[in-house]
Amino acid sequence: MGPGSWTPPCHCRAHAKLLHFTRGKMSQIGSGKSRFATPELRRDRGGSGAGRIRGGPRPGSTHGASDVSRDWRAAPSPPARRCLGFCAQPCQVSSDPALRKGPMDIAPPPIPLSEPLGPGCAARANKPALVHNAITLAYDRVFTDVERVAGKLGDLGIGPGDIVAVHLRKPVTHWMVTLGLMRIGAVSVSLTSNALGELAALPGVSAVICGTGEESAFPETLWRFAVTRDWLDRPVPAAGVLPPPEAANRTVGRICFTSGTSGRPKAILLDAKLLGARLAGTARRAGIDSGSGLWCGLGPDTAYGFTATLAAWLEGGTVFLSAGDRGAFAQMHARGVNILIASPAALGPLIRDATTTELPRIDGPVLVAGGRLSAGLRDQIRAHVCTRVMIAYGSSEAGGVTLGDAGALDIHPGRVGTVFADIEAEVVDPQGAPVPPGGEGRLRIRTDSIVPGYINDDVASAQVFDDGWFLPGDIAALSDSGDLTLLGRSAQILNLGGVKLPVEELEDRLRALEGVDEACAFLVKQGPTEPDLVIVVVARPEAAEALGPAIRAAFPRLPPFGLFSARELPRGSMGKIRKQEVAEAVTAALEGATRGDTALDVVPLGTG
Repeated sequence: MGPGSWTPPCHCRAHAKLLHFTRGKMSQIGSGKSRFATPELRRDRGGSGAGRIRGGPRPGSTHGASDVSRDWRAAPSPPARRCLGFCAQPCQVSSDPALRKGPMDIAPPPIPLSEPLGPGCAARANKPALVHNAITLAYDRVFTDVERVAGKLGDLGIGPGDIVAVHLRKPVTHWMVTLGLMRIGAVSVSLTSNALGELAALPGVSAVICGTGEESAFPETLWRFAVTRDWLDRPVPAAGVLPPPEAANRTVGRICFTSGTSGRPKAILLDAKLLGARLAGTARRAGIDSGSGLWCGLGPDTAYGFTATLAAWLEGGTVFLSAGDRGAFAQMHARGVNILIASPAALGPLIRDATTTELPRIDGPVLVAGGRLSAGLRDQIRAHVCTRVMIAYGSSEAGGVTLGDAGALDIHPGRVGTVFADIEAEVVDPQGAPVPPGGEGRLRIRTDSIVPGYINDDVASAQVFDDGWFLPGDIAALSDSGDLTLLGRSAQILNLGGVKLPVEELEDRLRALEGVDEACAFLVKQGPTEPDLVIVVVARPEAAEALGPAIRAAFPRLPPFGLFSARELPRGSMGKIRKQEVAEAVTAALEGATRGDTALDVVPLGTG
């Protein structure tokens, strides 16, 4: 392994199970089998359990009688072995006996991952930990409720290292179940509106926890458990029923999806080591401490939304759960919110809500992540929400890279701040050689928090992971003092007859036109001809008719384009437009599909 390369945790049970399910090359990893028994064995465990739905084991998986006991100690540790291809690069487990340890022998991370509310509960039991609408839960209440949920999960057969998906629309319930899974050392993943696509990309999932009545929406090859009120109407588990926190700390993990604008889910695994590193870095860099009142507009399914929320609890702060829409700004004032983390798309509704009040701006920063921040949106945030606006640049795959003052946008619209001291960043030419300071090229990042690759997707991994480096797809320039400027994305610079067009810059200028609320641009290929430029807007009716000539007047050198309108543009959890869905709707419209044939309806407005 070269300098800065990453050694995959091949001794980790969660990693071994992911290998088992995604590669199909082993029917059993050592003696550590899945804790999900066959239906016959599950019936022997006693009681149907509220919300339990029996189903068969996943095809190709092996379940054994050694898993019948609910006792966490019944699951033996798998031996260390060679990685079977989960990582982006092949790796060999160290021959050093000191490095070849099972899960119960690995030194746990210093951060209490399995009990993130533990320190806050011990120091400030009656302080609010979580606020959602009329619900206010103190640290001691959340802590004991999580213990109850963890006990229920154990009764259902879920144990350390098991991979479990969560699909719950109520944010408080979603977090309680997620924290319960962490408490028993399981690997959790939050599903979104694209749940079936995400499950298809992650065959290692053994069970889904969902709302009552939603069980049939998920494949019968999974165990499906519905959350009911009785999950909390139970005593706190007695000592010894749940895994000791230090043991759960070794197997806990988090899977997050990252799809950018392509619409294709790609999964990453944050094991205990990576998750601990991310949490420590998030709290330190974002300035989260015990006095923080955090509103995070990024969902728990995103890596940053998940780690920022956990970091607030680990530090003893208060988390305010809200969609950030009507009435949210007044609630933030009333609840003492003093730090906001959100995407540009999530901040739009909050700004509109703030303008309807006479309340002063919040005394604290806004950290904008998950999308390009324009100077215009920055100025609106400053005027109505907070005076201090920061740009958080990073990725799910590598973690945070910069956190810079948004005032730098006046220097360049792509300036995102100075690279953190513990992050190695380079700008390279097409051959992979570093360019001189200030030169333009592809950005690559190397850090201790980088994941080794995408789960079950060797092709995508090979495209962006290379010898410990991650290539996020950004074209950038890096000064000799470490100031990073993003110039566009390699996949979003359109080449139209020799005219290179940065899509983000075009979309920013389209949104600035009178009557345009949202806009996206992309290429659509029809037949053997060159791809055509397509622009899709969300525009007010009075502006739609004259929009084509207005765009042509604003962009006289723009190649011919097709113009379409939509009621809204679909977005992912980070606020990015899912352009693949929009492109599919446009293609269907061009082929004469009738309204309702696709999930998104678009209306042709002509050409320009």
